[in-house]
Amino acid sequence: MVHGFLAGSVFSQILGTEFPGEGTIYLAQSMSFKAPVFPDERLVAEIEALSVSASGKYTLRTGILSKEGRELKVTGEAIVLYKE
Repeated sequence: MVHGFLAGSVFSQILGTEFPGEGTIYLAQSMSFKAPVFPDERLVAEIEALSVSASGKYTLRTGILSKEGRELKVTGEAIVLYKE
C-alpha cells in the first residue's frame, strides 16, 4: 500500500508547475483518504476551480481517482495564490 500523502503529493507538482499557471503559490491543502492506493496502480488527478477572490486566491477541489474513474481514492481542497 502507498502512503496517502505520497499519492496526494501530485497536487504540489500540478499546482506548482501547470495550474493555474507559473508563479502559483500553494497555500493550503486538505485531504481525506477514501480508498487504498497500491504500488504501480494508475491514477487520475482532478482539479476544479470552485472560487477565485479579487486578491487572486483560488479555492480548488482536488481528487485522485482510479484510472477507470470508478473509485475515489483521495479528495480534498486546495488554496493557491495566483497573480498574472
